[in-house]
Amino acid sequence: MKYFMGRFSLLVFLFFSLCAGLKLSASTGNGSAGNSIGNLQQDSIDKQILYRGRVWRGLYKNVKGFEYLFTMDFLPGSVTIDGKTYNNMDLKYDIYNDEILTKTDHGIILQLNKEMVEKFTLLYSGKIYYFRNIKADTVNNLSGYVNVLHEGRTAFCVKYKKDILLLADDDKYDIFSETFKTLLLKDNIIYPMNSRKDLSTALADKQPEIKAFIKKNKIQVSKKVPQSFIPVLIYYDTL
Repeated sequence: MKYFMGRFSLLVFLFFSLCAGLKLSASTGNGSAGNSIGNLQQDSIDKQILYRGRVWRGLYKNVKGFEYLFTMDFLPGSVTIDGKTYNNMDLKYDIYNDEILTKTDHGIILQLNKEMVEKFTLLYSGKIYYFRNIKADTVNNLSGYVNVLHEGRTAFCVKYKKDILLLADDDKYDIFSETFKTLLLKDNIIYPMNSRKDLSTALADKQPEIKAFIKKNKIQVSKKVPQSFIPVLIYYDTL
């Protein structure tokens, strides 16, 4: 009897301790998140700000493919929130919902508070990818996370996206489809970068020099290879 009462008291204590650490909130609207975590007492105090997100739950088990960038696995990375950088993180970038997921010290999967995230990195196949959180820009119709490839007089970035194509596989199954946009930010204006002509238009103030540089170095600029724009932009920074 004493053993039973001891176990019962322990369960009651754990239940109320957990309730004290969890703060319920409404759904985000995209259905990919559930309860909001205000403060996970089990984790370190240093991560309490980081963990002010929402408990994640998967909703796309019946869709072929996955909603993440690169892989379904968690990747090494870092996150910067309110000027503080958290290193050695396990991260996933859900590009269907444009959200970042991480695991707490006790294995709970959280969707980070997007309003607080400034930037993050991912390490994949030996390469580090740098992302910034662009706040809603009504002028350029751009917001969310972008992969920054170059920052100088101009900023060049890639915006990843996934959509669900209904019954696209054998008229039976929905599948994830990934696309991306290449964008150049110059003088607070965003230019879609799809070709060499787009690049020349955006860099019109130095167009003769840019054309000569591309011709001399036999540079092939292509949206399919976003990195192909970078040598030209580095040269533009020197002009």
